[in-house]
Amino acid sequence: MKVEFENGYAIDFRMAVGSCFKSALANERFAPGDTIYDTSKAYSGSWSEALQQIGYGFQVANVIGNTVEYDVLRPSADRKSIQVVERVRSPVSTFIQKLQEGL
Repeated sequence: MKVEFENGYAIDFRMAVGSCFKSALANERFAPGDTIYDTSKAYSGSWSEALQQIGYGFQVANVIGNTVEYDVLRPSADRKSIQVVERVRSPVSTFIQKLQEGL
């Protein structure tokens, strides 16, 4: 998959997919621990400030062949931590589509 980046993030993606994921997108290969939030503010400033801006995120838990298991993350009600809402299993192409379109 060919993705254009501007100011360090994928263009026309609802998720803040940083250029560090360029290879993962091109090869459709993510790794456990890869975490992507819906705002670039999650990657700058203090974590307590970032938690005020984050709506949701995805964290890759496992990769088996062409299947990705990822956790859907949301801030806690008091916005002091991130919580796992659910675990999703999907083909990597569907995961990439979620990165493009969001929830």
